Amino acid sequence: MRFEFSLIEYGVHYQIRINEHYDFGIYTDMSAIRKSMGPYLKKAKSMLNLYSYTGAFSLFGIQLGLNHVVSVDLSGKYLKWLDENILLNPQLNAQFHTSLCMPCEKALDKLIGEKAFFEAIICDPPSASSDGHATSSALKSYELLLPKMLKLLAQNGELFVFLNTHTVSWNKFEEKLKQIIAASEFANQMNI
Repeated sequence: MRFEFSLIEYGVHYQIRINEHYDFGIYTDMSAIRKSMGPYLKKAKSMLNLYSYTGAFSLFGIQLGLNHVVSVDLSGKYLKWLDENILLNPQLNAQFHTSLCMPCEKALDKLIGEKAFFEAIICDPPSASSDGHATSSALKSYELLLPKMLKLLAQNGELFVFLNTHTVSWNKFEEKLKQIIAASEFANQMNI
């Protein structure tokens, strides 16, 4: 039996669906992280949310005053759910939001080609994912994603990266990110 209700987190409503899939609409374990990111996001006007799922970071950003938010996810189902979440929140201006239904790497290439820049970029890939052709691990995917994210990051922008697995320590993740940045064209610009 499917059970639906609306959950409110920091003034934003989210449609929750129990017993429809293994996903129910929001990762509540990220709630405290969203709250801690608030002061950084309040300084920004634009945000790119990679692997956006149903848009919790995107909606939270619009709620905080961002006026240009792009959400990227491979799943049209989740992006439709994100649109439903926007409709649940009449205080949010839907014109401030754009969805891109495509693999994150392709979306980054598209946005680089458009010479887009974002003051905040959020990347929270699943521990392993498949686009129907290939399976990738989150840690490995940063080798391709991070240099592209850096090309889209506005001067003085903030990059928020996550690794959704318990099999890699924070130290290993941090070292991997530092290695990727050191090997990139941005090595001289970054304080690592």
